[in-house]
Amino acid sequence: MNAVRIRKERFGIDMSSQYSKTVQDIPKPDIAISVGCGVKCPYVGKEFDDDWGLEDPTGKSEEEYLRVIREIQEHLRQFPDG
Repeated sequence: MNAVRIRKERFGIDMSSQYSKTVQDIPKPDIAISVGCGVKCPYVGKEFDDDWGLEDPTGKSEEEYLRVIREIQEHLRQFPDG
């Protein structure tokens, strides 16, 4: 998986032991953000506060993954503690 490899190589975040969780496994969030990617997100106990409408980089080049990561970083910087 490109996303797992890139997170580890570029950011030192090892997510190789992570797995998809069911909605029941997700604690009730304070906020919820949909990154878009052309998929419908499940209800996680809170209406979405924002939808970033990002393009899904799956199957694309590493540069596309990095571009989406930079977009996410920019959105996160907009938060008060960002």
